[in-house]
Parts: sequence; structure tokens; C-alpha cells
Amino acid sequence: MKTTPGSAMMMRPSLMELMMVTSLSELTPDEQHWLKELASGGGMMIPTAMAKRLKDLGLAEQKLGGVGISDAGKRLVMSRRRR
Repeated sequence: MKTTPGSAMMMRPSLMELMMVTSLSELTPDEQHWLKELASGGGMMIPTAMAKRLKDLGLAEQKLGGVGISDAGKRLVMSRRRR
């Protein structure tokens, strides 16, 4: 983290913020599959590595009871459905 004298600590952008996914086509077929599974509430069996990957991309988040889709993930899935 970077600080300047007399100011609050300034945070660098996270990897998640730098890797904004704007289209499902930017994801691998497996990533698309598991994101859609999370969107439909069926992500209980998501592999650990895939859950971490989707969380790193900001498309999933830890929720009570496991991994769930994030707001960004929902927007991405919904944008595909509108076309």
C-alpha cells in the first residue's frame, strides 16, 4: 500500500479491478458453465479451483453456505440473456 504524508492510506487497484470481464466470450467454456450454474443456484459442486478463479475475477463471492454469484457475475449473465 502506498501512503503520502498527512493523507489516508491509498490502496492500489486489486487484480480483480484490473481484470474486468465485460463479456461471457472472455471466459473459457468451463468458466461460463460454472458462472451459469452459480446464477441458477446450482453451484454446490463447483470445483475449488474454479470457485477461486471466479472469485478472483469478481464474478463470484463467498456466501453463507458456500460460493455464490456476485452482482458483477449476475450482470454478466443477464447481459447475455438480453441479446
